[in-house]
Amino acid sequence: MAASICGLLIMLIRIMTDKRENSSKRINVRPATAADVPLMLALIRELALYEREPAAVVATEADLLRDGFGDRSLYECLIGEADGEAAGFALFFLNYSTWRGRGGIHLEDLFVRPEFRGAGLGRALIAGVAAIAVERSLDRLQWEVLEWNEPAIQFYRGLGAHLLDDWRIMRVTGDALATLGAFVGARNPGDVDAVGETGRGAANAPAAVAEPRAVPGSLQVSGPVGIDEVEVAG
Repeated sequence: MAASICGLLIMLIRIMTDKRENSSKRINVRPATAADVPLMLALIRELALYEREPAAVVATEADLLRDGFGDRSLYECLIGEADGEAAGFALFFLNYSTWRGRGGIHLEDLFVRPEFRGAGLGRALIAGVAAIAVERSLDRLQWEVLEWNEPAIQFYRGLGAHLLDDWRIMRVTGDALATLGAFVGARNPGDVDAVGETGRGAANAPAAVAEPRAVPGSLQVSGPVGIDEVEVAG
Protein backbone atom coordinates (compact mmCIF):
# COMPACT_ATOMS: atom_id res chain seq x y z
CA MET A 1 0.00 0.00 0.00
CA ALA A 2 2.74 2.48 0.97
CA ALA A 3 4.65 1.74 -2.24
CA SER A 4 1.58 2.36 -4.40
CA ILE A 5 0.85 5.65 -2.61
CA CYS A 6 4.45 6.81 -3.07
CA GLY A 7 4.20 5.92 -6.75
CA LEU A 8 1.04 7.98 -7.13
CA LEU A 9 2.64 10.96 -5.42
CA ILE A 10 5.78 10.80 -7.56
CA MET A 11 3.66 10.62 -10.71
CA LEU A 12 1.54 13.51 -9.48
CA ILE A 13 4.50 15.80 -8.87
CA ARG A 14 6.04 15.02 -12.22
CA ILE A 15 2.95 15.98 -14.20
CA MET A 16 2.15 19.14 -12.24
CA THR A 17 3.40 22.45 -13.64
CA ASP A 18 3.07 25.98 -12.30
CA LYS A 19 4.29 29.25 -13.88
CA ARG A 20 4.19 31.48 -10.81
CA GLU A 21 7.05 33.23 -9.07
CA ASN A 22 8.53 30.23 -7.23
CA SER A 23 7.92 27.71 -10.00
CA SER A 24 11.67 27.11 -10.35
CA LYS A 25 11.70 25.36 -6.98
CA ARG A 26 11.77 21.59 -7.13
CA ILE A 27 8.85 20.34 -5.06
CA ASN A 28 8.38 16.92 -3.52
CA VAL A 29 5.53 15.35 -1.54
CA ARG A 30 6.15 12.26 0.57
CA PRO A 31 4.47 10.33 3.39
CA ALA A 32 5.58 11.43 6.86
CA THR A 33 7.55 9.08 9.09
CA ALA A 34 8.00 8.96 12.85
CA ALA A 35 11.20 10.97 12.42
CA ASP A 36 9.10 13.87 11.06
CA VAL A 37 7.12 14.33 14.29
CA PRO A 38 9.16 17.35 15.53
CA LEU A 39 8.73 18.99 12.12
CA MET A 40 5.01 18.24 12.09
CA LEU A 41 4.53 19.87 15.49
CA ALA A 42 6.50 22.92 14.37
CA LEU A 43 4.28 23.27 11.28
CA ILE A 44 1.13 22.83 13.38
CA ARG A 45 2.28 25.68 15.63
CA GLU A 46 3.02 27.88 12.63
CA LEU A 47 -0.45 27.15 11.27
CA ALA A 48 -2.04 28.11 14.60
CA LEU A 49 -0.03 31.34 14.66
CA TYR A 50 -1.31 32.21 11.18
CA GLU A 51 -4.85 31.50 12.31
CA ARG A 52 -4.37 33.87 15.30
CA GLU A 53 -4.67 31.11 17.88
CA PRO A 54 -1.09 30.20 18.86
CA ALA A 55 -2.09 29.28 22.42
CA ALA A 56 -4.63 26.73 21.18
CA VAL A 57 -1.99 24.13 20.36
CA VAL A 58 -1.51 21.79 23.32
CA ALA A 59 -0.44 18.73 21.31
CA THR A 60 3.00 17.29 22.06
CA GLU A 61 5.46 15.25 20.07
CA ALA A 62 4.47 12.25 22.18
CA ASP A 63 0.83 12.75 21.18
CA LEU A 64 1.64 12.89 17.47
CA LEU A 65 3.97 9.91 17.70
CA ARG A 66 1.41 7.79 19.56
CA ASP A 67 -1.56 8.67 17.39
CA GLY A 68 0.12 8.65 13.99
CA PHE A 69 2.80 5.99 14.28
CA GLY A 70 1.69 3.75 17.12
CA ASP A 71 -0.27 0.51 17.21
CA ARG A 72 -3.44 2.27 16.05
CA SER A 73 -2.92 5.20 13.70
CA LEU A 74 -5.57 7.91 13.98
CA TYR A 75 -4.21 10.06 11.16
CA GLU A 76 -1.83 10.16 8.21
CA CYS A 77 0.39 12.96 7.03
CA LEU A 78 2.15 14.13 3.88
CA ILE A 79 5.24 16.33 4.03
CA GLY A 80 5.89 18.91 1.32
CA GLU A 81 9.44 19.91 0.41
CA ALA A 82 10.83 22.63 -1.84
CA ASP A 83 14.41 22.26 -3.03
CA GLY A 84 14.91 19.72 -0.25
CA GLU A 85 13.65 22.02 2.53
CA ALA A 86 10.61 21.24 4.67
CA ALA A 87 7.94 23.61 3.39
CA GLY A 88 4.50 22.35 4.39
CA PHE A 89 2.27 19.46 5.32
CA ALA A 90 -1.17 17.93 4.96
CA LEU A 91 -2.63 15.90 7.84
CA PHE A 92 -5.76 13.83 7.27
CA PHE A 93 -7.85 10.90 8.50
CA LEU A 94 -10.73 8.72 7.30
CA ASN A 95 -14.43 9.42 7.74
CA TYR A 96 -17.60 7.76 6.51
CA SER A 97 -20.84 8.88 4.84
CA THR A 98 -23.85 6.80 5.87
CA TRP A 99 -25.94 8.37 3.11
CA ARG A 100 -23.47 7.51 0.39
CA GLY A 101 -22.34 4.25 1.96
CA ARG A 102 -18.72 5.09 1.23
CA GLY A 103 -15.62 6.13 3.12
CA GLY A 104 -13.89 9.44 2.60
CA ILE A 105 -11.05 11.63 3.84
CA HIS A 106 -11.19 14.62 6.16
CA LEU A 107 -8.26 16.98 5.63
CA GLU A 108 -7.53 18.38 9.09
CA ASP A 109 -4.53 20.60 8.34
CA LEU A 110 -3.04 22.01 5.15
CA PHE A 111 -0.21 24.48 5.47
CA VAL A 112 2.64 25.87 3.37
CA ARG A 113 5.23 28.16 4.91
CA PRO A 114 4.91 31.68 3.46
CA GLU A 115 8.38 31.75 1.91
CA PHE A 116 7.57 28.67 -0.16
CA ARG A 117 4.20 29.76 -1.49
CA GLY A 118 3.85 30.26 -5.21
CA ALA A 119 5.66 27.04 -6.15
CA GLY A 120 2.49 24.95 -6.41
CA LEU A 121 3.22 23.02 -3.22
CA GLY A 122 -0.22 23.65 -1.67
CA ARG A 123 -1.85 22.29 -4.80
CA ALA A 124 0.54 19.32 -4.80
CA LEU A 125 -0.23 18.49 -1.15
CA ILE A 126 -3.99 18.57 -1.56
CA ALA A 127 -3.78 16.69 -4.85
CA GLY A 128 -1.61 14.12 -3.08
CA VAL A 129 -4.37 13.53 -0.52
CA ALA A 130 -6.91 13.31 -3.36
CA ALA A 131 -4.70 10.73 -5.09
CA ILE A 132 -4.75 8.61 -1.93
CA ALA A 133 -8.55 8.85 -1.82
CA VAL A 134 -8.76 7.69 -5.42
CA GLU A 135 -6.23 4.90 -4.88
CA ARG A 136 -8.29 3.59 -1.92
CA SER A 137 -11.62 3.93 -3.76
CA LEU A 138 -12.85 6.54 -1.26
CA ASP A 139 -15.79 8.70 -2.27
CA ARG A 140 -14.91 12.25 -1.25
CA LEU A 141 -12.42 14.64 0.29
CA GLN A 142 -13.54 17.43 2.60
CA TRP A 143 -12.05 20.02 4.93
CA GLU A 144 -12.82 23.22 6.80
CA VAL A 145 -11.85 26.76 5.88
CA LEU A 146 -11.95 29.92 7.97
CA GLU A 147 -14.71 32.28 6.90
CA TRP A 148 -12.33 35.24 6.57
CA ASN A 149 -9.81 33.35 4.42
CA GLU A 150 -11.27 34.44 1.09
CA PRO A 151 -8.05 33.84 -0.93
CA ALA A 152 -8.04 30.22 0.28
CA ILE A 153 -11.73 29.82 -0.56
CA GLN A 154 -11.15 31.04 -4.10
CA PHE A 155 -8.09 28.78 -4.41
CA TYR A 156 -10.22 25.79 -3.39
CA ARG A 157 -13.01 26.72 -5.76
CA GLY A 158 -10.41 26.59 -8.51
CA LEU A 159 -9.71 22.98 -7.53
CA GLY A 160 -13.37 22.03 -7.93
CA ALA A 161 -14.33 22.33 -4.26
CA HIS A 162 -17.59 23.90 -3.11
CA LEU A 163 -18.83 25.36 0.16
CA LEU A 164 -21.66 23.75 2.11
CA ASP A 165 -23.33 27.00 3.15
CA ASP A 166 -26.20 25.36 5.03
CA TRP A 167 -23.98 23.46 7.46
CA ARG A 168 -22.23 24.56 10.67
CA ILE A 169 -19.68 22.75 12.82
CA MET A 170 -20.80 21.53 16.24
CA ARG A 171 -18.15 20.62 18.82
CA VAL A 172 -18.09 19.40 22.42
CA THR A 173 -14.81 19.54 24.37
CA GLY A 174 -13.37 19.59 27.88
CA ASP A 175 -15.77 19.55 30.83
CA ALA A 176 -18.80 19.61 28.52
CA LEU A 177 -17.59 16.42 26.83
CA ALA A 178 -16.96 14.74 30.17
CA THR A 179 -20.44 15.71 31.39
CA LEU A 180 -22.10 14.52 28.22
CA GLY A 181 -20.17 11.26 28.23
CA ALA A 182 -21.14 10.61 31.85
CA PHE A 183 -24.86 11.03 31.21
CA VAL A 184 -26.52 7.63 31.55
CA GLY A 185 -29.77 8.55 33.35
CA ALA A 186 -33.26 8.45 31.90
CA ARG A 187 -34.37 11.43 29.89
CA ASN A 188 -36.81 13.81 31.55
CA PRO A 189 -40.36 13.36 30.24
CA GLY A 190 -40.36 16.92 28.97
CA ASP A 191 -37.16 16.57 27.01
CA VAL A 192 -37.44 16.89 23.27
CA ASP A 193 -34.99 15.02 21.06
CA ALA A 194 -33.99 17.78 18.65
CA VAL A 195 -31.61 15.61 16.67
CA GLY A 196 -32.61 13.81 13.51
CA GLU A 197 -30.87 10.76 12.13
CA THR A 198 -27.14 11.08 12.86
CA GLY A 199 -27.63 14.69 13.93
CA ARG A 200 -28.63 15.86 10.48
CA GLY A 201 -31.46 18.15 11.55
CA ALA A 202 -34.06 19.14 14.11
CA ALA A 203 -37.13 16.99 14.61
CA ASN A 204 -39.34 19.81 13.39
CA ALA A 205 -37.22 20.53 10.32
CA PRO A 206 -38.99 20.22 6.94
CA ALA A 207 -38.86 16.60 5.83
CA ALA A 208 -37.99 17.63 2.30
CA VAL A 209 -34.62 19.08 3.29
CA ALA A 210 -31.93 16.87 1.80
CA GLU A 211 -28.21 16.62 2.46
CA PRO A 212 -26.17 18.57 -0.11
CA ARG A 213 -24.74 16.04 -2.52
CA ALA A 214 -21.21 16.28 -3.81
CA VAL A 215 -20.59 15.75 -7.51
CA PRO A 216 -18.95 12.32 -7.81
CA GLY A 217 -15.21 12.71 -7.76
CA SER A 218 -15.33 16.34 -6.66
CA LEU A 219 -13.66 17.91 -3.67
CA GLN A 220 -15.84 19.27 -0.90
CA VAL A 221 -15.29 22.06 1.62
CA SER A 222 -17.20 21.50 4.85
CA GLY A 223 -18.76 24.75 6.01
CA PRO A 224 -17.79 28.42 5.99
CA VAL A 225 -16.90 28.38 9.69
CA GLY A 226 -13.60 26.54 9.85
CA ILE A 227 -10.68 25.95 12.13
CA ASP A 228 -7.68 24.38 10.57
CA GLU A 229 -6.96 25.47 6.99
CA VAL A 230 -4.57 28.18 5.97
CA GLU A 231 -2.87 27.48 2.67
CA VAL A 232 -3.49 30.60 0.60
CA ALA A 233 -1.00 30.91 -2.21
CA GLY A 234 0.47 27.44 -2.49
